[in-house]
Amino acid sequence: MAMAGQEMPVHAVEATDPDGDALTVTMDAQGLWVTCTSGADEVTLGPFPAEAMAEALSDLMAASRTV
Repeated sequence: MAMAGQEMPVHAVEATDPDGDALTVTMDAQGLWVTCTSGADEVTLGPFPAEAMAEALSDLMAASRTV
């Protein structure tokens, strides 16, 4: 937890497919941001609450195990 007057550090992870398209997930004090990049095109969505995104990904992983 950040102290008053301190900013939360920004953390990011990125995955790139064989064509060079990238998916970047960034977390800051506002929440999670999802950025998709393909060539010169870029779309960013967010912020999403981190807990809601973690739950959604957990649900997706659980559903994929039942297929």
